[in-house]
Amino acid sequence: EQAPEQFKIVIPRIPAYFTKYPDNLDKAAELAVSSLQALLQRTLNDYTSAGFDLKSSSLEIRLIQSQDDIRQPKLTFKAHKYI
Repeated sequence: EQAPEQFKIVIPRIPAYFTKYPDNLDKAAELAVSSLQALLQRTLNDYTSAGFDLKSSSLEIRLIQSQDDIRQPKLTFKAHKYI
């Protein structure tokens, strides 16, 4: 049995200004986070329906099954601009 792991990703600041072409940066971030959350939720739902104990099982990410969520994500998280 593999112990749960935690990690963080440090993203360096990019000293540049990004314009609204092709997408707004906030919109792109919303879609990226929404698609990742949809993939993780699909994985949890699939394993829960199959009767797996989520706390004691290693879960294989449902990447192939989540293709539509990745290609056409539903916006479920909203970016809020700092003022």
